Amino acid sequence: MNICSWSVRGMNDPSKVGDIKNFVNVNKISVVALIETRVKLKNSSKIQNKFGAQWHWVSNYDHSDRGRIWIAVYGLHSIETRRSLWRELSSLSALNNLAWLVMGDFNSILYSGDRVNGNSVTNAETIDFETCLSQTDLTELKSCGHFYSWYKGHEVHRISSRIDKAFGNSCWHGTYSDVVVDYMNLGLSDHTPLVMNYKMNMKKGGRPFKFFNYMADHPQFLQAVQKGWEKNQTTSVMQNVWSKLKAVKVELKALHKKEFSQLETNIEKCIRDLEMAQSISIANPDDSVAQEKEKECVAKLKLFLKVQESAYRQKSRIQWLQLGDSNSKFFFSAMKERYAINSIDVLYDDHGTKLTTETDIQAEIKNFYGKLIGSAATSLTGIDVPIVRHGIQLSAADADSLIIPISDLEIDTAIKGINVNKAPGLDGFNSLFFHKTWNIVKADIYNAIRDFFDTGVLLKPINLNSKNARCNWEGGSLCPGRIHSWKKYCR
Repeated sequence: MNICSWSVRGMNDPSKVGDIKNFVNVNKISVVALIETRVKLKNSSKIQNKFGAQWHWVSNYDHSDRGRIWIAVYGLHSIETRRSLWRELSSLSALNNLAWLVMGDFNSILYSGDRVNGNSVTNAETIDFETCLSQTDLTELKSCGHFYSWYKGHEVHRISSRIDKAFGNSCWHGTYSDVVVDYMNLGLSDHTPLVMNYKMNMKKGGRPFKFFNYMADHPQFLQAVQKGWEKNQTTSVMQNVWSKLKAVKVELKALHKKEFSQLETNIEKCIRDLEMAQSISIANPDDSVAQEKEKECVAKLKLFLKVQESAYRQKSRIQWLQLGDSNSKFFFSAMKERYAINSIDVLYDDHGTKLTTETDIQAEIKNFYGKLIGSAATSLTGIDVPIVRHGIQLSAADADSLIIPISDLEIDTAIKGINVNKAPGLDGFNSLFFHKTWNIVKADIYNAIRDFFDTGVLLKPINLNSKNARCNWEGGSLCPGRIHSWKKYCR
């Protein structure tokens, strides 16, 4: 379903009505908000009928005799007159706990980069808008296409502003995280139409494995890791580690499904159980069994709430807030916003063709990087040895120090030096996993890292960023490039 907001700046011109009607049909718009129609009430039916009998219109003629809005949000032109809009949005937000979309011409700048070739953006222009968004829990939706939405004049250095926007509250972002707003061409207006594509019943594939930090606190965690690590012995030391990690994933997934699946449902159940236990305990103050049951419910609820906050924090990648301060709502909003930013739902190719299907987007990305990186050279220019020998060279002792065997202490120090909040590697495990399980996995990790430095060969499943497995590696959680003590280059 496509939703569109467009400040059309007048609809009394038949050619503009035809342009709008054509745009709506071509882009298969299901809901359209037309702003600044400037059509008087007596003429509104005649113009609306040109779109066809299947359309049902709602307008604001009760508030404006020129029908400024046919379904939408619209901000007036001055700072003073817009303040009533900010107040009304704040009032609506206080009464609403559902998914909420606010989309249209706000006639207001939000950021300093939202206008070029005009007057400098001042704090007085943005402060009311910023305060409103803070009070209403609204954040801007992801967008593509043109950046600016309003253009004044046709000269080279014409004024361009981004005053048409689309916002959603945290409930909207949580429910419709895949929507994207497309800023399209102007047509006969001086505003770009905003088209939001909502993919109903969109099927998603499973997410790749990711280790959650709260798993490390479970009493059966080390037992599950030990069970997986004892499997899949192979002849290749690096393949051995990779296979063992895959086996550990299976065990941890099973543990997670047993103890932490359907987290939200479990929290709701714990709350209901606690309410019932407290009712019985209060009604029977001498009932030790009821009091013990209440303690159990409190402990269980605290555990699940801590797990929820930990998961949201890890997914949001917010590191400047600490756990235990009831930041779950903030972490959840940040997580959803991050997911939306990181997804690619709409893409334009070199010819301006809009790509919306997953297959077309994947093909375009592959084609782009294929042209960017190019093909492998058939030959490379050799090093001019005489020139190199006349430059600064390492001493024999320094050269020897670069090829001494890697010690266990070096590996231990490097692993412990990786922040536990850093993103996981390709295998889905972050450094906290290795910190907690080091006594179980270290012997095989030692062998894998030494094998890499001895051979210069990295296992292909790990080295996904190169066709040739000989590299200067800077990647996943197990690779020597992440061990910052070593600055060595492989041939």
